[in-house]
Amino acid sequence: MNNAEWMVQNGYKFSDIHVCYELDKTVTFSLNGAIVGKASYDNTCLATFKAWLDQEHKEPILNDSEKSYLSAVTKPFRDRVKHIEKVYADHLYSEPDYYISIRFNDGNHDMNFPYFDESHMYECMEINRPYTLEELGL
Repeated sequence: MNNAEWMVQNGYKFSDIHVCYELDKTVTFSLNGAIVGKASYDNTCLATFKAWLDQEHKEPILNDSEKSYLSAVTKPFRDRVKHIEKVYADHLYSEPDYYISIRFNDGNHDMNFPYFDESHMYECMEINRPYTLEELGL
């Protein structure tokens, strides 16, 4: 499903899209304050918009609260973050749990967060798959 089909399926009109041109030659498309896509800036606004509409729609990996939390946590050292992943922890005598782990560029340090039930948090993240900050929209 491309972005145009996704918009129609979810009841959006093209006039609902807010377009913002960035200094790094990209265009950000927002619906109701949430960024739904980015595209590189071509010569005309219409060509860039058409190219974005034809792209395959990708659901965001993190919801707004997960994104704001991880963004705030990584802000002081975001230039040193290698990746973030959702880790499966199988406990011998209890239910399996999951936790978020942040790996740093030096490879010697990880920051691990408290355990959580998979059905309540970070549902769209794949287990044991490293995500860059850009992939998570941070």
